[in-house]
This record gives sequence, structure tokens and C-alpha cells, in this order.
Amino acid sequence: MFTVLKRHRGMNGNLAEMLDEAWENGRADAVDQPVDHARPPNWAARNALRRSWEGRLPEDRPRIAGHGARGRDRKARPSDGAWSPAVARRMNEELGEDYPVRPRALPQSRPLALRRSVTPGGGRAGHRRRLPPGGGRGASAQRRSVVTRLPCPSSVDTSCRRRGTANVSRGYRQPVRLVRRRSPMLGCMCLRWILALGLAPVIPVSASPNIAVILADDLGYGDVGAYNPESRIPTPNLDRLADEGILLTDSHAPDGVCTPTRYGLLTGRYAWRTRLKRGVLTGSDPPLIEPGRLTLASMLKGRGYRTAMVGKWHLGRRWPLINEAGEQTARNVDWSKRVLDGPLQHGFTYSFGLAKPAWAFLENGSVLAAPTLRFDLTHVPAYLIGPNNNRGMKSPGFEFERMLPRFTEEAAGFISESGRAGKPWFLYFTPLAPHRPVVPNKDFLDDSAAGLYGDFVSEVDWAVGEILAAVGRAGATADTLVIVTSDNGPENDAYRRLLEYRHASMGSLRGVKRDLWEGGHRVPFLARWPGRIPAGEVQDEVLCLTDLMATIAAIVGIELPADAAEDSYDLSDALLGRPIDSPIREATVHHGARGGFGIRQGDWVLIDQPTGDDNRGAGAEPDWFRKERLVRAHGQDVELFDLKSDPAQTTNLAADQPDRVRAMKGLLEQYRRSGRSAPAR
Repeated sequence: MFTVLKRHRGMNGNLAEMLDEAWENGRADAVDQPVDHARPPNWAARNALRRSWEGRLPEDRPRIAGHGARGRDRKARPSDGAWSPAVARRMNEELGEDYPVRPRALPQSRPLALRRSVTPGGGRAGHRRRLPPGGGRGASAQRRSVVTRLPCPSSVDTSCRRRGTANVSRGYRQPVRLVRRRSPMLGCMCLRWILALGLAPVIPVSASPNIAVILADDLGYGDVGAYNPESRIPTPNLDRLADEGILLTDSHAPDGVCTPTRYGLLTGRYAWRTRLKRGVLTGSDPPLIEPGRLTLASMLKGRGYRTAMVGKWHLGRRWPLINEAGEQTARNVDWSKRVLDGPLQHGFTYSFGLAKPAWAFLENGSVLAAPTLRFDLTHVPAYLIGPNNNRGMKSPGFEFERMLPRFTEEAAGFISESGRAGKPWFLYFTPLAPHRPVVPNKDFLDDSAAGLYGDFVSEVDWAVGEILAAVGRAGATADTLVIVTSDNGPENDAYRRLLEYRHASMGSLRGVKRDLWEGGHRVPFLARWPGRIPAGEVQDEVLCLTDLMATIAAIVGIELPADAAEDSYDLSDALLGRPIDSPIREATVHHGARGGFGIRQGDWVLIDQPTGDDNRGAGAEPDWFRKERLVRAHGQDVELFDLKSDPAQTTNLAADQPDRVRAMKGLLEQYRRSGRSAPAR
């Protein structure tokens, strides 16, 4: 069995033979022990050398795992010490060290999972479960496949990845050697007696849990297998979160586009209350978060948390300029100086992202390599690269496909360092994916049956698995709340993908990114916190991403001030699976890319304009889609839908419900005037 891993993953032959022997003898007692080195390497010098390689052109730069390398060398983790053999040899040469070059071992996690096809519609992980409106053919529908679990030695993890019939992890850690224990029989008998007598210790739950919020970019409600049994994209790690935690069926981004959603998540306040009334910020725009405003990060930082933002910020930065009277453009920014206003000024103790308005990596406000090269990719189709990403300035060696692996490595490294520091941590991980440019790395090509976009979603799923693996390596699984969601619905090329691959990124919902229809802002929301969140829970309570601030404050025990989180409700009862007698939210405001409004109250949603389509033009909802989804035309100036009976929003009931339209309009106007929608504190 493990010779297959040796053949496909480059596993050391002796390790494969030992694992095979352990398997055949039925022994699962082989455990990992770190290899001790008489003379540890100079990690500071190695990391400095790694950073010096950042500025080199691709042909001059060694292939460093997670730093733009392709192929299998990309998977090693320099921040954890597991360099690929080629990079380790190169570093030994340049630093004059003789640190051993050793093969990499696979990480410890859960048992092997083999997939087998069954009749379309099988339950998630073999369970019959109620499916959400975005995926499934009814309340009794189930997932298309089930997972058959086989016991295997603990040093093999196959939960993070699916290729062919087996899920093979892409995570790596410190090289290890296997040590055999004498006999597991006595320990097993003692464990059975402990469990039988009810003497097993209770796992303590931290009063200040670690918190990881993973915000995918343009991930659709129907892209995740746990939400959509018809999905043509493998998402084993996201599905695993659904099995081990809670799945929310009615979670919403506060806007149909990126910037306002990120503002709302971090501040607990709708972004349309700021100067941003429509659309998103550009790279030259000043920061959107007001000075002194309490954010999720600054709230937790005040509680003693280490806080990190890794990935896409898109809330504006203020740079020192060469010509102070000019605009903030790539040619006018003084790249030798640090950012004046960015994540570090809004509660984060560490940040790693992009140096907008250019393409370069940025760490703690300083660029790693100045963007000095001009690029032009206008020949690449816009639906793959995006109209705003096809030209500009970049740093030497920067490539789009480097972003997701590098962000993932930095996030995992923060978790590892925080574990050693012994302090609670908050990670805001925001990869620019599967947003355009759609650039899956080679290892993920053909992973899905939904084209390059599907392969990119598969890589996002891998990144989620790496974060979960890093939490596990730090021994923090029981003390960590992990949340995965998205900033809005899928990009409007979802219509083209539906025609070409029969994959519906919006699921059975109507609308895509920017729209006021459900598909524009209803997003996946998965959460896991062992011991606190019941495993396999499905929750129908309405949640807005602005609610994260009040919810996390309640979990950690922080009392929010009256002038903060004005649109944030405490949904900790829903998140932790407690009984709920009545809806927590009075209503939820929706906002489209063009500045239009909608409001959700109970099962009813009002769109305060003639159509929920905020794409329009070439990206508008196509006629064939309306015909396929049986959408009825209307001539009303607003749209009113009963989501309980019509989740696909096919029939406008505004003409039949004038009193309801009037009441919901009045509540929307009250929220807009009053400055808050959550109850006063």
C-alpha cells in the first residue's frame, strides 16, 4: 500500500517498507519522533537567504517550496524546517553548513479515506442529512459518494487531498524517523477499562480559544461539495469541516463584492455607512477603516491575542509618495519605506499580503522586492485573468501562481510560531482565490471536472487542509475555532462554466457576484471547534458576516462598546449548536455592487429596485439561464420573494403583497437613517 505513496510522492524507500510491515502486522503503534541534530542549522541565515532570493528573476532563483516553485518541490515548508532536498543542498553550499539533506515524511492526521461511487445523491460521509437550498434535490437527497475509512499507521494522512481513488496529503513537516514500541496491547486494555468506567479525562476548553477565519475570494455556494451534491469539484477538506463541525445554510456576505464585505467582517458595520457607497476600492484609494475604529483584530489584540492578516487586504493603504502632490500609483510610491496605514494600524501584529497598487509581496508594511518590472498580459482571456490584473508593475520573480502557496505557508508559519509563544492567536487568512487571475498550480490541474476554475477551487481546498494540519501539528485542534466562508458569490463567468461543464457555482440559487439575488451574497459558512460545536450540525439561522465581531466577542467574553459593531448580532448560540426559540436577527440588509439595497426579514426578501441583477451588460443574467430556471418576467419596480417556497427567486410577489413591501421598505429606511441595525448596547 505505501509503496504506492513511495512511487507517487517520492517517499523514502525504507520508510515505505517500515509502513508496509507495520500495516501487514496490524501494528498502528509506530510513532513519529523528531530527529535530533548535534548542530542545528542557522535558520535566521537560511531565512535571510530565502528573502534575498525573492528579488531574483525566475531563472536565477532556486526552487523554494511555497515560493513560486512548481511541481513537488513546492510542497516543502521552509518555515517549519522541512526544506526540499534541492533547496537544502543549495543552502548548505551558500552558507557552508552540512545540515543533513533528508527525505520528507508525510504528516500525522486522520485515517486513509477511499472514495467509491454510489447512486447519485448519497449522504455526506455516509450520513443521511438535510441539504441546504443551494444543493440537493430535496430534503432526503444525499451526497453522490460515501467515504470508506480504513485504519492505517498514524504517520500517514490522506484527508487533505483526493486524486483518483485515494486522498493523499500535500502537507509536510519536520523529517521524522519511526520508533517502534514494544507492544500496544497493555495500553489498549487500559484504555478500554478507562472508557468503560467513565474515567476518561474531559478535554478542557480554553476561555480564550485560538481563532482562524478563512475568507475565500469569490467561492460560490455551489462550489463546495457539502453544499452541492452536484458539484464537479473535489473539496475533501471543506467537506471534512462540515462533518466535524457545523454547516450554516443561510449565511450572507454584507455586500455582493469584496471591499465592503471585508470592512463589514472586521468592523461589524455595514460598509455603505462609510464613504464607499458602491463598488470596491482601487489600489490608489486611501484606507476605508476609520482611525480609532474598533476592529475584530484590535478587540482580540487588547485581550492578549497575537493577530495576523495573511493574504488579500483590499481595504486601502496609505504609502509614502515620491511626489506628495501626485496620486498613489506604482511609479509614485516610495517602495523603500514602510506603509503608513495598513493592517498593522488596525489591530494586526503581523501581516503578509500584496503591495498594492503593484504586484509584490509585502510583510509587516515593507515590500520584499520592489516592483520594478512592467508586465502586459492583455492577450490572456479576461475570464481567467480579470480586466484589472492583466497589466501593471511587479517585482522581479513575482508570478500569480505563487500567491496561494506563499500565503498558505505564511499562515501556517504564524500558527506554528504562535504555538511556541504560548499565547492565543487570531488568524485572518484571506487568499486571493479562486478570484481571478485563475492560476492553479501544476499539481492541481485536472483535479476537477469544472475546468481551470474548478482546479483552482481544489487548490483552495488544499490550502484549508494545510491550515487544519498546522493547527493539528501545534496541538491546538481542541482549542481552535476554525471558520471558513467567502466574501461574496461566484464571478459572473459561472454562467459560462455552467454551459461548458454543467457545474453550477451558484448551486440552485439565482444570481452571482455583485447581484442582490441570493447567489450574489449567500455564501458557504463552515465552523469547527471540537468539544464546543457539535459535529455534523446543520444550522438554518440567518447569519451576516458582520455578526462575527459580536459573536466572537461573546465567545471570548468581551463587552463591546456602544460605538462599535453597529450591525453585528451575537450568533454564538447558533454557532455552538444551542437551542434557539426565535430568530436572532430582526432583519438583514443586502447591498449590491451598484449601490442598490435589499432587506431580508424572516423568509421574505425585498429587493428595492426592479431587478436583483447588478452585473448587467455582458455579465448580466442570460436569457437561457432564466428559461432553464423557470424565472417569470414581471413589470414591478421592486422584487419580493418568499424564500421558503421559492428559494430560487423565480416568482416576484410584490404585486400580491403591497403591505409587506411597504413595511419592509420602512424598516430598511429606518436602518439606513439610525446608524445601526443591531440592538443598542
